[in-house]
Amino acid sequence: MPQFMGRLPMKIKHVKIYGFGKWSNQEFDFNQQLQVIYGLNEAGKSTLLQFIVGMLFGFAANKGKHVNTYEPQSKAEYGGELIFVDNDLEYRLTRVGRTATVTKMYYTKSNLEVPNPEAKMADILAPLTRETFQQVYSFGQIDLNEIVELNPSELTERLLRIGAAGSDQWLQVAQQFEKTAKNKFAAGSKAGKRPINEAINAYHALETKLNAASATLPAYQALTKQISNITEQLGAYSAGTKSKQKRLLELQTLQRVAPIYREWRQLNAEVKQSSPAVEISDAVQNKIAQLQVQVNSARADINRIAHGERDATVQSPELSGYLQNKVAMDQLELNLPRYEQVGGSYQRLTNESRLVQNQMAQLASQIALNPVPQPMTGAELQTIQNNRPRTKMDAIAPVLAVVIGLLLTVLTPGFGKLVGGTFVVAGIVFGIYKFKESQASNDVSQPIGKYFAEKSAAEIYALQPLLIEYANQVQKVANLQTQINQIQEIAQSAVNDLKLIDQFTMQASSIDSLAIDVLRARQFFQLINQQRNGESMASAKVELNLSNQDEMRQRYQELQTALQTIYLSLNIESDEAYQAQLTLQVEQQQRLARITLLADQLTPQQMQQLEHLKDELPEQVILAEQAVNDAENMQQSYLAQLADLKAHQQQMAADGTYIQVQQQIANAQTDLLRQLDNYYVEALAAQWINKALAKASNERLPQILALATNYFKILTLSGYNEIRFVGDEIKLVAADGAVFTVEQLSKGTSEQLYVALRFAFAIVLQDIVELPLLIDDGFVNFDYQRRQQVLELLQQLGQSHQVLYFTADTTVQDTVSAEILIKL
Repeated sequence: MPQFMGRLPMKIKHVKIYGFGKWSNQEFDFNQQLQVIYGLNEAGKSTLLQFIVGMLFGFAANKGKHVNTYEPQSKAEYGGELIFVDNDLEYRLTRVGRTATVTKMYYTKSNLEVPNPEAKMADILAPLTRETFQQVYSFGQIDLNEIVELNPSELTERLLRIGAAGSDQWLQVAQQFEKTAKNKFAAGSKAGKRPINEAINAYHALETKLNAASATLPAYQALTKQISNITEQLGAYSAGTKSKQKRLLELQTLQRVAPIYREWRQLNAEVKQSSPAVEISDAVQNKIAQLQVQVNSARADINRIAHGERDATVQSPELSGYLQNKVAMDQLELNLPRYEQVGGSYQRLTNESRLVQNQMAQLASQIALNPVPQPMTGAELQTIQNNRPRTKMDAIAPVLAVVIGLLLTVLTPGFGKLVGGTFVVAGIVFGIYKFKESQASNDVSQPIGKYFAEKSAAEIYALQPLLIEYANQVQKVANLQTQINQIQEIAQSAVNDLKLIDQFTMQASSIDSLAIDVLRARQFFQLINQQRNGESMASAKVELNLSNQDEMRQRYQELQTALQTIYLSLNIESDEAYQAQLTLQVEQQQRLARITLLADQLTPQQMQQLEHLKDELPEQVILAEQAVNDAENMQQSYLAQLADLKAHQQQMAADGTYIQVQQQIANAQTDLLRQLDNYYVEALAAQWINKALAKASNERLPQILALATNYFKILTLSGYNEIRFVGDEIKLVAADGAVFTVEQLSKGTSEQLYVALRFAFAIVLQDIVELPLLIDDGFVNFDYQRRQQVLELLQQLGQSHQVLYFTADTTVQDTVSAEILIKL
């Protein structure tokens, strides 16, 4: 099964409850990977489970109608302790008090307090929240009861979305959007009572009325035709303007990525001009290190013989140094596996930090604001929306209403005077409202200009995803640096310990080369063990060496020749040249990695265009900007002509009927567009949510299906052998080869399929984080044989994943071992 490299799974070892619901002064040990907690109803199983969740994510702070805060029944102190292991470190976590909770955390081995425990827990549990934990790692009979109540299409949809954590809430939002949209509009309905259908029918009726009003005006119709011709010309010219604007946008995009392209070209040129580094594999590096140690040892033996060292008690410098520091040396040898793991983790984290910082630099160049501001709040975005330009009608409408009202009051009797008075009052109130709205817009626009003074509303909106991503990357770098800082202390301790053998391996230890330094240390201790095992025969060995001095020289020469042979195969002449070549190889790998990173940020078309334009790009941008300005000015000229013609058209109307109907059409059009905007926002939002959830599920679906097939086979006693994902449907293949859809399954088999998929998703999610599985009476509706299959599956999961199974099933007392069972 997949494991998250560099981080070991969490395991809960011990729970101590001060006071929580029915439990007070109670302790539980979870020593097994699979732990079955048995108790009848009201025994406190769910309370214990909720205590564990509360210790991990914090207790419920607010009381509510449907919120159980588990106040202690015995008036004991609210809270407790949780001892758990994460990433091979054991912690003791305490939380005391439901409101204003006091949280503390300790390393159990040293009893040292962990600073900022809430941040530490958030880091351990990241990226999970309480909600996503309960959707992935915790489920019970309530979830299965919901599955039974779903119709076939709803069940298929639930299963297809299981790969996306939090999908249930999103599906509810999507369904609400879709329902609201359907209540507003029904396509193809001419007599529908929905608001948008009624608005469309009213609009068509006004058009018919307008045509009737203008039919008796030949001159008016001629002017209408002229307006239509100019409108058609304006449409054609607008298309050309959009083409120029598109070209300008392309050039501006090229201008933003031009620095990336220049760096990419420069690095490629450097790679071509530089001497290619010889690729030295890890195996060859290890072989060279081994030969260097052996050559040094052989040289030392020859030197001792040459100086007449016949004393049988004479020891090698390595062995002498070992014996002088035996306690420290032995401790160092015991610590080598841990130091090797620390070195790998340090290298991985530093590489990941550099990659994220490169991505931040790219985002900063795209944002083009220095310093990069925080993303705008919802209130600031609403301010931009409120600051849209006001139309002429906003200013004219109040005055027009007052004038019409005065005329009706003076010229008409009775009811006409009442209508006229209403117009006067409405015009005054509307004018005051528009004046205050304009003042408010001016007041709120000041803070926004601080960061986006030269940006349009569209540009500000477009920047928000980049600003949010940049802020996330800043937090990610900080988190990585925190982990690096935590590892550095251990790594530096390892380097300090390894300095004991630096004088014997002829190399200086450092944090960056910790993995290689550990390998040299292993070779050193292998040599020491060989020398210690042969120490009892030291005298005979010395005599033998003296009598076989030529043979030892030949052995030295063979080792030296083997080392030089490897050097020659690499076109290297000496140890110094070998070290230089290693450095060159690292530099070249870093350069090639940077080239790949830069190339990923450019499309082939952008590279081709930048290569073609080269130094002409700034001039081309200026020319394109001028072309867009000229086109927009010409378009404004056409619009001005069109406005004049329309004003003349209104003056030619025989009476006020045509103008009134035209105004009614304008109002109806505005209202219809507003309703359609809201309709499409809700309809498209529902589609987007469904597609996003399907995509999130499909990305993990192959892994989930592979595991779920095995689990489903176990749960159904090999009744089904395969789960397939075909289009937007799930197909189940039975043992006899028959293929079934989800709709054709029994309710019990549907539950088993859901359980298999839930377990599979939790296991697949191990590549991000691995927490214990908590199951609260999740298999009540299973028959005895199926429950036994569930236990078999839980034992299989327990081999790599801690599972806490809370159940009231009395049969577990006879089917699970005593060390696994906890009776409440």
